Amino acid sequence: MALSRYDNTALLDRKFFITQQSYNNIKEALDSGAISSITYVTQPLERLDILAKHFYQEGRYWWIIALANDI
Repeated sequence: MALSRYDNTALLDRKFFITQQSYNNIKEALDSGAISSITYVTQPLERLDILAKHFYQEGRYWWIIALANDI
């Protein structure tokens, strides 16, 4: 069996999910500036989990980057 690149990534709590309302609230806060953000231009083959590890010190927060960028 091949190893997955996610084998050593901590799992999120299985009860965790984002509702549509939560998504809308986060997007509104980003758009209004209530939540700060930066502009970062990705390089070819960069992955969201690696960027999350760099910016948040935790690769499992890749979904924050995805949500903020409508990915």
